[in-house]
Amino acid sequence: MKFFKKLICITLCIALCAFTFSACKEEENKPDNTPTEPTIVFDSQVKNVILFIGDGMGYNHVEQSIHYFNLDRPAFLNDEIASVSTRAKNALTTDSAAAATAMATGNRVDRTEIGMHKGEILENISEIAKRAGKKVGVVTTDLLSGATPAGFSAHASDRDETMQIALSQTTSNVDLLIGRASEDFYYYNNAREDFEAQGYTFAVDEDQLIQNKNAQKLIATLDMPYSTYSPEPQPEGMQICDLLQFSIDYLTNDNGYFLMIESAYIDKFSHDNEYEKAMAEVRSMIDAIDYLYANMPADTALLITADHETGGLVEPGKTAVGGKLYASRSHTGVNVGLWGKNVKLQNVTNGCVENYFIFDICITLLNIENYKTILA
Repeated sequence: MKFFKKLICITLCIALCAFTFSACKEEENKPDNTPTEPTIVFDSQVKNVILFIGDGMGYNHVEQSIHYFNLDRPAFLNDEIASVSTRAKNALTTDSAAAATAMATGNRVDRTEIGMHKGEILENISEIAKRAGKKVGVVTTDLLSGATPAGFSAHASDRDETMQIALSQTTSNVDLLIGRASEDFYYYNNAREDFEAQGYTFAVDEDQLIQNKNAQKLIATLDMPYSTYSPEPQPEGMQICDLLQFSIDYLTNDNGYFLMIESAYIDKFSHDNEYEKAMAEVRSMIDAIDYLYANMPADTALLITADHETGGLVEPGKTAVGGKLYASRSHTGVNVGLWGKNVKLQNVTNGCVENYFIFDICITLLNIENYKTILA
């Protein structure tokens, strides 16, 4: 009996060591904002960066959508540059707030923190890009107070501090803010007036958005339908591809721009295990990426990723326990994909990067700070 106990103990120790030294292991006590080893390779023409985030979109979400709609394999899948480890500072499974903050600031933070850690404000890429003379857009199919857009445009100790997020966004100086309409706009009644006091033009429908395409700073809260591929009929309205095209036209200038655009409902439908609706949202995102690939100028780099995976969605042709397609209704800790156009990585350890390294990639592509780069 003692022998078997000892054998079990040794086996557990070996398993623990294997887990500890697995891919994407961080060095002990390594500062969260220390640049990782990969070398960022891009053309000297690049001055614009589009970061496309599929909230909750794991590898299997993409594969399942291709399978469900019988699509040709999207071109972007040939351009994977790394897989991404998504954990938060205080948990192996992140939330959108910590994930967005890591990508936006280059710092790993605790779950629910928005652009802050333990009360300390962390400067985000939108603020850095603005200071460098770039234009900036933060666009989402979610509310602008949602965790992902907030991570790129606000500072709050908790993602539920909706009023603080709105107040922070009014002074963010982000050129373009677009999100889903809310009855009482963040539960903060003076939001519109405060945005206008900071020089923003406010649009509440597609017509007003287009009419004000030349406004110096523009915020829009729109009635957005879900994907046109949804199993339920949808009203007319701007799809994510339309939002993308408007944003590029609005932001394009001689000094360059940074655009974060999020497809938010992949996550929300996956939480509810609504497979067909989630697949529809992924397909609309694929359509938008295909559009970018067909119209991508040499001066623009595209990064495609997710903040985390939601639901434990299985591979096509497989099922989870009980014959289900989803293994859970929660976020999971599995790696997500990182694909790139007009940008590559070299020397990627085990093919994996930490999510905060996406900040390094974006800031380097914008030529704002001196990082380890090779101009191809």
